Amino acid sequence: MKKVSLFETPMWQSKLPDSIDTSWLTEIAYEKYALGKLNDCNGFQTFENEEEMSFMFPLPQGLKLQEYLDSMVNNIAKELGLPMVSLLNYWLNINPTGAYNNLHKHRNALLVGNLYLKVPDTNSGGIEFVRDDDADYYVPTDADYNPTVGTRLTVQPQERDIIVFPGWQSHAVKINKHNLDRVSLSFNYGAITQ
Repeated sequence: MKKVSLFETPMWQSKLPDSIDTSWLTEIAYEKYALGKLNDCNGFQTFENEEEMSFMFPLPQGLKLQEYLDSMVNNIAKELGLPMVSLLNYWLNINPTGAYNNLHKHRNALLVGNLYLKVPDTNSGGIEFVRDDDADYYVPTDADYNPTVGTRLTVQPQERDIIVFPGWQSHAVKINKHNLDRVSLSFNYGAITQ
C-alpha cells in the first residue's frame, strides 16, 4: 500500500561556525537586562522597542551573522518552495533559573529561528514543539513516538546551535532548572514582496 504524507512540518538544526563572533550579542542582552524587567514567565526579552531590532543586525559586528542567517534561511525557503525571505525582526532572550516561555506561534513570519548563545547544559530548558490538531486526544499515551502519531517533541539545544522552523509551528520553552542563565537570539523572516 502506498503511504502519502498529508502535511509535514520540518525543523532544521545546524551549528553556527566558530568564525562568526556572537559575544557582542550576549553583551547587548545583559546591558538591556540590567535596565529592563522580567516578563510573566520570569524571563527577559529585548523586543520592547521593535524599531531598534528590525530588518538588520547592527554594523559592523552583525554583518557576518546577518549574511550567514540570510543565506541559510533563504536556502530553507527555496527547499520549501517559498519566495525569498528577509529578516523582519530579532530579539535577545535571557532565561534565568525558573524562566520559561508559554506555547506560542510567530504570526506574520514564514520562518523563525533561534541561535543559542549561552546554554549551561540540558537542564537549562529545551524548545518543545507541539501539534495543535488535537492528535493528543486520539493517540494513546503509550504509543511509540514517530512523526505521524507524535504530539510533542523537545529539542535540547547546545551553544551555537541554530534551529529554524515555520512560523505556524506551535512551540514553548521548557523551564530553566540550571543555576546559570540561558541566552539566545530569536529571529523572524518574512517573504520579500514586490
